[in-house]
Amino acid sequence: MTLRCITDDLTAGWDTPRAQRSAHALSDLLARHARGSASDADVGAFLRAVPALDRLEHPLIRAFSERDELVESLRAESVETTAGPVATFAAGGWRGTVLLQADLESGHDVAWLVAAHPDGASAGSDLDPGEIPQDSDELIARIERAAERREDWKTALDRTTRALLAETLATGDAGPVPVVVPAEGRAPLFDLTLSLEGADGDEPAQVIVVIAPRESAPEATVSVGTRTVLAAIAADAVAWTAAPVAGHAMSYAATIPVPSSMAPPADPAPGRMAVGSLAHYAPTAGLTEATLSGSPVQALCGHWFVPMHDHVTRPTCERCAALRDTLS
Repeated sequence: MTLRCITDDLTAGWDTPRAQRSAHALSDLLARHARGSASDADVGAFLRAVPALDRLEHPLIRAFSERDELVESLRAESVETTAGPVATFAAGGWRGTVLLQADLESGHDVAWLVAAHPDGASAGSDLDPGEIPQDSDELIARIERAAERREDWKTALDRTTRALLAETLATGDAGPVPVVVPAEGRAPLFDLTLSLEGADGDEPAQVIVVIAPRESAPEATVSVGTRTVLAAIAADAVAWTAAPVAGHAMSYAATIPVPSSMAPPADPAPGRMAVGSLAHYAPTAGLTEATLSGSPVQALCGHWFVPMHDHVTRPTCERCAALRDTLS
């Protein structure tokens, strides 16, 4: 659906005003993006923080969110306009205008909710130029498609990691396996290797994960992939210790109970990890960059950890605190 339709046409009928405010805030952000004062990453971060446009709390939007079935029924009723096939539907006292456009990437029609008005109000037979999807709408759609691809990639990486873990539990090691970037071209991102130490029957075993980034691999994507791999094995972040190995590779170790190691995590979302229970002190050099990128740093106590923004809510590591006091 177009953002203009949400902000300009749907002026009433909202379940809560919060949803409409989110749409107006997004519109302001996209205006800054058009002026060059906001980036694609800014828009992506905003879209991750709010409900998807087709999930906003309005009766017409709820009806449109079922558009897989809606498109099939509207296609037979559509009329040709200068912008393409157009059809209308009614829901919740509103009438929406849907524009069907061919998507060259998927080969399927894409339905855009481009205009809306209270049911019974008069509407033109053709679309105004401002009602046709704009560059900002295409930007939102592109970012949302990229997010969907990344979630699909995380799901596939989660399954790959579980398969490698099963092989490791059976043979003692697995890999290296190349992990590719979640985008067209499928360039290698990092090599993933698993090994096992201390396995003895049903006793807990230590799993060693080595992630070796390829040259020029995007650091942020490597961090996402690393979190996804580790969460597939042990979702509790405090269970993992990290240390650098050869080159830019990192080694991660966690002790897992072998009988339950293949059980699904409590949180089924791939890549979701519980944050550590302690807050550590670390040298300030490079700490900001590590916090933003999700890279591990070494604490004063020697523990390797990934710094989190919400460290103030956690108790402080006593060893780190003592060492910090001696350095003050």
